[in-house]
Amino acid sequence: MRKWITLLVVCLGLALVVPGAIANASTVDKDTQKLIDNAGGKDKYPDANALILDSETSFDFNDNGTGVGHTYELIKVLTEKGIDSYGEVKYPFYKVYDSVTVDLARVIKKDGTVIDVPPDMMKDISAIANQAMNIYDENALERVITFKGLEIGDAIEYRVTDYVYQAPMDNEFDAMEVFQGFDPIIEK
Repeated sequence: MRKWITLLVVCLGLALVVPGAIANASTVDKDTQKLIDNAGGKDKYPDANALILDSETSFDFNDNGTGVGHTYELIKVLTEKGIDSYGEVKYPFYKVYDSVTVDLARVIKKDGTVIDVPPDMMKDISAIANQAMNIYDENALERVITFKGLEIGDAIEYRVTDYVYQAPMDNEFDAMEVFQGFDPIIEK
């Protein structure tokens, strides 16, 4: 009798928990999935390790130099080197002037299933460039997003917001945008 009660309690618990987990799982909109599916692969881009399917950056600055930056990227991985390059994404910031939030971070598997990046896979570390020069600056940081479970043919998708709450110089704004990389950029 105890076994049946235990089994009943476990089943009821699963019935309450599993639908909630499924309902909270993120989904990929049709346009994004179509972009991933139609992008091609090594046949179309034999020298590429990944494809930057979409890269968008915008800045909204105020007259005093404060403002908000938005970055979105969708990247399809084609090789092991691509996994090495994009398995972790680093977003630099200087905590005296700005703060960073990760609004979206996930792996979109080849079959369309989604693995959301949990908060414990997003960490702030000292800026790697400073470490290489043997400089320690506790304010120069990188938000590192780790995309676990990434495999060849999968895509990563992330959106980051950078809040500049103090201008580095009075009434001046500061931002950087990269226009070229090592992998093909399909849409920018």
